[in-house]
Amino acid sequence: MSELAVNATAALAMDYAGVDIIQDKDGHYTIIEVNSIPAWKGLESVCDVTIAKILADDLINRFVKAI
Repeated sequence: MSELAVNATAALAMDYAGVDIIQDKDGHYTIIEVNSIPAWKGLESVCDVTIAKILADDLINRFVKAI
């Protein structure tokens, strides 16, 4: 499932995205939406990290510190 999300994000040339994936009754996964400005509420509700902090740190490390 993570490979599907990463590939969908790369196919759309996005650095970050929220990828909505569903599983059918046979166990197959389907991407139903790729969001360029996701809210991260769903992901943050099931993990112990703050997505905004991770994205901000990545932005600073990749672009600001490079200058």
